[in-house]
Amino acid sequence: MGSPEEWWKTSEAPNQLSGPAPIKPANQWWIQEYVKTPWWKDPEVTGKAVLDNTGTDLNENNGKEPWWDQKPFSVQDEPEPLIFSKGVDNPFSDFVTQAVLPRLKGLNLDGEAEVITTEWFKWREGGVMRSPQQGAEPVKTEKLKFEEIANKGYGWKLHLNFDAEDPVKVQIVGDFLTGMKEQRAIFDFKVGEGGGKESDAPGKEATIYIGHRDKAKAIAPAIEQALDGMLDEPEGDTLTSDITFTKKISGRFDIGSSNDEFSGHGRRPNLRRAVRSWYEAELAEKSEEDFTESLLSKRYGKFYTGSRVVA
Repeated sequence: MGSPEEWWKTSEAPNQLSGPAPIKPANQWWIQEYVKTPWWKDPEVTGKAVLDNTGTDLNENNGKEPWWDQKPFSVQDEPEPLIFSKGVDNPFSDFVTQAVLPRLKGLNLDGEAEVITTEWFKWREGGVMRSPQQGAEPVKTEKLKFEEIANKGYGWKLHLNFDAEDPVKVQIVGDFLTGMKEQRAIFDFKVGEGGGKESDAPGKEATIYIGHRDKAKAIAPAIEQALDGMLDEPEGDTLTSDITFTKKISGRFDIGSSNDEFSGHGRRPNLRRAVRSWYEAELAEKSEEDFTESLLSKRYGKFYTGSRVVA
C-alpha cells in the first residue's frame, strides 16, 4: 500500500477506515514536502477518506470544516519572505553608528558563567551515583563565556509591540533591526515567525536577542528612540512574563534548554522539578523564587544581573 506517510494517496485509502493509522513523524508532519503541492487539492484525491490516529474518517466531520483547515493541522501557503535593507542601502546605518554603538562603549561584557554539565546531570539523575560500574563522577560544572552564550541566542531578549498589519511599520522595524545586527549591536532578531497577534502572542511582534543584561539596558532606549511613533506599549503575557526596560520595550532572561537546572519561561527560568531535591536545605530557608534568583545570579553572574545602572 505504500509507505505509512503516503497511504492517503493510494486508491485503497477509502477502504482502510479500519486499518492501522499512519505514524506521524514528530517534526511537524503536516508541513512536510508534500505540502508544496497540497495533495488534498488534487482532483484524484479530493473526497477520499482521510484518517486520524484512531482510524476515524475526518472528511466526514459532522459538517465541520475539513481537518486540514482546523488547528493544529492548519496548513497555510508560505508567506512571502520579509526582505529588509542591508549594507549601504540600509537607512538606519548612520543612526546605529552615531546613536547606538556609542552607548555600548565602556560596557564590560566579558565574563564567564559556570553551569552544571549535562553529563553530570544525567549521572546524578540516572542513579549511577550508586553504580560503581559506571565509572567515576563526571565533571560537575563547566565555564562558558558570556559571548558564547549570547551567540547561541540565549540570555536577555527584548520584545517589541507594533501594528504588524502595517507593511510600512514592518519594513521600518525590520530595516532598523537589520542595521543593528549588521553592526553587531544585537545578536539576532525575528519579526513574526511564531510571535505576535497572528500567532496568539500579542506584544511579541518582534523579538531581539541581546545576551548580557547591561547591553539590553543600554540598547533598549536607543531602539525606542529610533522607532519613535512605530511602537505600541506592551500587551499580552509580556505584561506578566517580562520586566520593563523602557515605556514601550520589555524583555526577559531565556536560556532555553541549555541548562539542566532550569526550565520554563517567564521573568526568570524556574528550577526543574527533578533538581529541587538537590537543594532541600536551601529551600527550607528561602522561597523558591528567592533561591532561584540567587542560583541564577551565581551561575550567570553579571550576564544575568547586570553590573551597573546604564543611562
